[in-house]
Order: sequence, then structure tokens, then C-alpha cells
Amino acid sequence: MKPMPKLTSFTFQSIDGFYKGVADDVSWNRQGPEEVAFAEAQIARGQVLVFGRRTYEHMAAFWPTAEAAAYLPAIAHGMNAAQKIVVSTGLRDAPWGPARILGGDATETMRALKAADGPDMTILGSGVLVASLAAQGLIDALEILIYPVAIGAGTPLFAGIGRHLDFTLIGHRVFASGTVLLAYAPRNRST
Repeated sequence: MKPMPKLTSFTFQSIDGFYKGVADDVSWNRQGPEEVAFAEAQIARGQVLVFGRRTYEHMAAFWPTAEAAAYLPAIAHGMNAAQKIVVSTGLRDAPWGPARILGGDATETMRALKAADGPDMTILGSGVLVASLAAQGLIDALEILIYPVAIGAGTPLFAGIGRHLDFTLIGHRVFASGTVLLAYAPRNRST
């Protein structure tokens, strides 16, 4: 029997716990050569990328540009070529493809995707979606890249979850820049 697709969340956050700053600012996210190599290896895995509407629109405004191709060519290529799923009830068109929009209840949508035969999926950013799906036990692993910068204000990753969630550390990596990658699984299971 083939295993069900795994759903991983990948996001970055400041050392003071915010995944985006005031007015959705992410300019504090500065990647060094080691972090870039890590991101290139991640995108090369070929997973389906999952986004909420706002993150999809933000990334769609950058990754297809000549600036992105010049700045991070391998990542830009991988991001643009990847299959994408946008979980949104309001988005009607997803021109940064290949992409499909899945409307309706996010929990039921993801539950159905995980029950079907298909590739593993990675949610990029999309804090509201991550919090919602984590609260429902649908995320198999959280990968959080913590940058050694404090931004003072913003949005915490699990804003509004409404209940206590327990995780187990399943991996970690320390980059030369001081950035730390922490990988967690829900406490009641390991990946």
C-alpha cells in the first residue's frame, strides 16, 4: 500500500517569533550562501507547493520576474516550474502556474488531498493556512527557519489557533550565519 502524501509546512521567522512584520514586511529575511544552497535543494525535491491566497499573490509578483531569475536563478526556476495549489475561496485566477485553486473548506480540501494518491506537498509561508491545518492535525511536519534578527512587531506563526498544540523536535540544523532550522512533528506521531 502506497503511503499517503505528506504535508510539510516551511516558513521562516524572526528570533522574536514573527513570520512577517508590520504591513507583511519580510525584508528582514536575508539569506546567505548556505541558506540559498539549502533552499535550492528543497525546491529540487519536486514537491507540490501549497499557498494561501496572500502568499500566492506575493510570490507570484516576484518569482516570475527577471529580477528573481538574476538574483536566485535555481530557486526561481524551481518555484516557477513547480506544481502549485492555492487554497482560497476568493481567488478566481491563478496565472502563476502551473497552479490550481481549491476553494471550499481548507480542512476538508487538505484532508481529501492527503487521502488521495499524489506527491508530497509543502506549504510555503501562508501562516493563516498553517495555523488552521496544524490545529486540525493535518500537518505532518513543521520546518521553521529562524533568522537571528528581532523585528519587534508582526504576526506570529500560530496566531489565533485557539488551542494548545504539542510538537516533538525531529531535526535541526545550524547555519554559519546563525540561522537555525528546526523541524517538528505533532507529538502524537513522528515522520
